[in-house]
Amino acid sequence: MIKHSFFTLLLFVATAATPQRISHEYLKYDWDTDPKLHELRGNETKEGTVILRDKRMHEFFYDIQGNLLLYTTHHRTIKVNSDKSIEENNKVYISASNVLEFVEVKARSLSKDGKVTVLNKTNIKDVDNLENSGPYKIFAFEGVEVGSEIEYLYTTKKYPNSYVGGGEFVQSDEIRHEVEISLICPDNLKFELKSYNGFSEFKDSRLDGDRRIYTAKMDTIPLLKSEKYAAYQANLMRVEYRLASNDDKKLFSYSIAADRYYSVITGLEKNHKKDVAKLLKKIKLDKKASTEIQIKQIESYVKQNFLVFDLGGSDLFSDVSQVIKGKIGSEVAMLKIYVELFRQAKLDAEVVFTTERGYKRFDANFESWAYLDKILLYFPAIDQFMAPGEKYTRTGFVPQDWTENDGLFVKPVEAGGVVMGVGKVKKIKTPGYKLSYDNIYADIKFDNDFTETTIHLKRTFTGYSSAGIQPLYTALPDDQRKGLVNDLMKIIAEDSKISDTVVSNYDEQSLFIKPFTIEGNVKTQSMFEKAGDKYLFKIGNVIGPQAELYQEEKRKTDVENEFNRGYYREITFTIPDGYKITNLSALNFNVACGDASNPEAEFKSSYTINGNKVKIVIDENYRQLILPITKFEDFRKVINAAADFNKVVLFLEKK
Repeated sequence: MIKHSFFTLLLFVATAATPQRISHEYLKYDWDTDPKLHELRGNETKEGTVILRDKRMHEFFYDIQGNLLLYTTHHRTIKVNSDKSIEENNKVYISASNVLEFVEVKARSLSKDGKVTVLNKTNIKDVDNLENSGPYKIFAFEGVEVGSEIEYLYTTKKYPNSYVGGGEFVQSDEIRHEVEISLICPDNLKFELKSYNGFSEFKDSRLDGDRRIYTAKMDTIPLLKSEKYAAYQANLMRVEYRLASNDDKKLFSYSIAADRYYSVITGLEKNHKKDVAKLLKKIKLDKKASTEIQIKQIESYVKQNFLVFDLGGSDLFSDVSQVIKGKIGSEVAMLKIYVELFRQAKLDAEVVFTTERGYKRFDANFESWAYLDKILLYFPAIDQFMAPGEKYTRTGFVPQDWTENDGLFVKPVEAGGVVMGVGKVKKIKTPGYKLSYDNIYADIKFDNDFTETTIHLKRTFTGYSSAGIQPLYTALPDDQRKGLVNDLMKIIAEDSKISDTVVSNYDEQSLFIKPFTIEGNVKTQSMFEKAGDKYLFKIGNVIGPQAELYQEEKRKTDVENEFNRGYYREITFTIPDGYKITNLSALNFNVACGDASNPEAEFKSSYTINGNKVKIVIDENYRQLILPITKFEDFRKVINAAADFNKVVLFLEKK
């Protein structure tokens, strides 16, 4: 995540000359003094957990010094309707990160018999660093039983984040009732708020003479369960808010971010530029090579010799000269070094800010700096992207979840002798399916009595299909390398015995350029079964187990793959003399999603026979990353076609 504080995004733009003298809304809000059990509706009795109330209130306020503060109140009531629900909900974790003060924390439970048990505040514990995720307040409910309700309410006081904005999800895999989000602010501040994926739109109204309130609420939000081949988080209802102006002065727009970020990234001192020049000499850039090769030479050298690691604001990790000397630095410091290296090498690079598509898709029409979360470099000359902070990626194959997404592209523009960063929202294209393949080449031989089968197996991985293997292979100890190879070769049968393996194309010069390749021999006794006078040849086992996609409930979300990809397989074997196969046609598949001449996805397989030699060719590919829900059934058929081929059995019998 981008650390916005590194870009010195100061809060003075949102301060007032005089403090507000008002009654805080959080002081007026409280839970019911006489709580009553809620009646569940319809089929809700079958649900383990039902959120009965989910109220969140964000109140911006000027203190006596005129600094902007944020009071956040969260009130939640939960029906626990199963033992699992009790286990999941009887402990409450409240983040204390950046909290100046917990103004209020209280909780209670209501038994199914109506007995109220109020939490003893002495049982609220402070944890400095919970599983490396920062400070938390923790408390637990005791004596909760199935049918009980638990309730908690707290208010925190903190400074707003550096760009005065935020967002939160309001939907999950649990039904929610009485969901309300409100934002209260001084009248001089204007916020923009946006609801996503079907949540109610915000209404803006006056709260009193010098404040305004934005509110959105829904009586009921249906649950959304996780579905295969879908971006679960990105499909949930959520809200985003941003400070848009102060006394009509525009704040925190994409254009402001582009110029401010650019000035920080490129604002190196002379001694820093000299140290970068010395580093460029060490790289020994091949000036006669193509632009793409030069870019990859710089990236390869830096990623092999430097570590990206954020440890606070120490000069050791943020000062460019210190980073070059110590070979470890923050993401922003490393970004400065990369940008200056490419500038001095005369390789045009633009800085791109984006999001993780599967979490929150970048919104070009809502200029929140919360979307400026991930950093890429874009090279117009080769139309490719690089992820400077990601050690195990290379140009052309950045983290897959950052692609097929919009981003803010920032490049320098000179006007009147002044160079500024100018931003434009554009698409971050994802690589085509032909660049990410997982291929199998198998030559099968049987012994005379069909008890043992020997397969010479070759597997090749390219692009994103190699991303979890090729860059990491050299870093693994020998025993883990061996385990990885066995796992990748042992796809045919559990009893497979692997031998004579050779692994190639895992050196630095091959990463994402040459296919990562494993080749060896596999012996198994599981390929044949005797059935009367026939032998059942489990030819489908050769492609390994395949995902199956069945949808018992109605599909709710669009199809979204991790990356475009393909699977090509060539399988050859010779029918023994005196035998025949009676159902070779079972090898023929032709299943497509979309136009058969240019499908979004397809599974095709066919065979040829020359004498006794049979050759099977399978081409399975997924060319479109995101498909509308209307094409889900066709997509599902393609996925299941691969699973169906895995089950294909050929009948071998004597002539």
